[in-house]
Amino acid sequence: MPADMLALRWGDNAQGCVLAVLAHRLAARGCAVHVMREDVAGLRAGDYVVAASGPVRRAIAASGIESVDLAGDRARELLDKADAVHVPRIAIFGGAACAYPYLGYYAHSLASLGLPFDVLDGAPVAAGALDAYDLLMLPGGFETWGLDRNEDTPGIDRAIRRFIARGGACIASCGGAFYLSEGRPHWLGVAQASPRYSHEYLRSGAGLVSIELEPGPLARGCAPLVEMPYYHGPIYEAVRSPTRSAARFCALTLPARLPIDNPLDAARFAAEMAGKAAILLGGAQSDGAPRAVLFSPHPEMGDVVRKYIALERYVSAYLPIRGEAVMTQTLDFYEPNDSPSFRLILNAVQLLCTGRAPAAPQPDTTAGESSEPSGWPDARRRLLTAAHEALERLVPADDAMGRLLRREITRLRALALSLAEAAAPPSGAGGALRVLEDAGAGLAAAGPPGTDTRALAQGLLAVELPLRFLEALARQTRCDAGLTLGVD
Repeated sequence: MPADMLALRWGDNAQGCVLAVLAHRLAARGCAVHVMREDVAGLRAGDYVVAASGPVRRAIAASGIESVDLAGDRARELLDKADAVHVPRIAIFGGAACAYPYLGYYAHSLASLGLPFDVLDGAPVAAGALDAYDLLMLPGGFETWGLDRNEDTPGIDRAIRRFIARGGACIASCGGAFYLSEGRPHWLGVAQASPRYSHEYLRSGAGLVSIELEPGPLARGCAPLVEMPYYHGPIYEAVRSPTRSAARFCALTLPARLPIDNPLDAARFAAEMAGKAAILLGGAQSDGAPRAVLFSPHPEMGDVVRKYIALERYVSAYLPIRGEAVMTQTLDFYEPNDSPSFRLILNAVQLLCTGRAPAAPQPDTTAGESSEPSGWPDARRRLLTAAHEALERLVPADDAMGRLLRREITRLRALALSLAEAAAPPSGAGGALRVLEDAGAGLAAAGPPGTDTRALAQGLLAVELPLRFLEALARQTRCDAGLTLGVD
């Protein structure tokens, strides 16, 4: 271990996820990177400690990321309270049960954190493809019915059970969390917990909620309360040991009418959800460590979905009160690639994968090589063309809300133009290509939107998600290019 090291602190870098991107790119290149388990000596849990050779120092400085020098003795003391950072092999389940855009939200969050991934459909999973992976992501969607039945492919449920039994890990949201719970015949029972509504899950509703984190590794570096979208996720009435809660529902910030028009009622939230478990840690193995993190809400949706919930419910209500300037700032300052809820996904990955040998090394780009699949330029072009055409179909009214919506259309057009040459990520290009293809096909197939605020907000969300995903990949590429001269 080098005597001289650098601390990379989230608080010094505006809590930006670029810090995680840098840490994962350095780790992928073989650099020694550690993450703090607890607050100590000016560092917070979740901050990084990086081996600091001269070239690495220069590369980090050139990136604009703030760092702090650590003397040799202090660095060694800190490493006793830190875990080594590795880049796990991650698969997102992308079958019909959680097809795009469901898988797209997890793809965007992982890209924003610098974590490569592949996308697997049901048939490869049933055939044993998970043997090559450390971590399976189950997005929201329709896993509620069981995957064998939903995908019409026998063997998926058994393969996922075996994957977890042999030490694989799983992160699930909403429908995926139902699937890992107990209460219906085709659920896996990884978590010993049952929800209030199992089959008739739409009884709850949709909204922007805050959750209160309980002390533990999932809360590393996070604020005590974290806000995120919620869409009919499990309301856990009974949780039995060794499964335990990592966060509880605190408050309903806003009801939501998009993308699903089923707003969560404040009275129902207060009566049925407040104080109930919002995140579970389940599937404990013989060592007591959890093998699954179950999110009832959607941390992966982050500020992209939050923005459009707010546009339809909050901005429209307060525009007459505070005016266009304040509402413009409200919309401008969401953080789609640096959403606070993404830290929960990062912490979940670290919790589940720390201290375990990767299933296989993640293929990576080295200096002078290209990881770009042959279909990347065409997929990128089709997506950006479909995005421009989708924006052309949006026709806001000639009023104050219409002016805000037209401004959003203009911003997304500019973003699309800036991504015309966006390269494939340095690793995980196959999974990224799949997301681009699915997103482009979805936009191209979309029909004419309505003209009310909800319909226009839904149309903008459909465009912004894949553009932000591509933007997050571009950030990875820039980070990697800056490291090439410093590390290789």
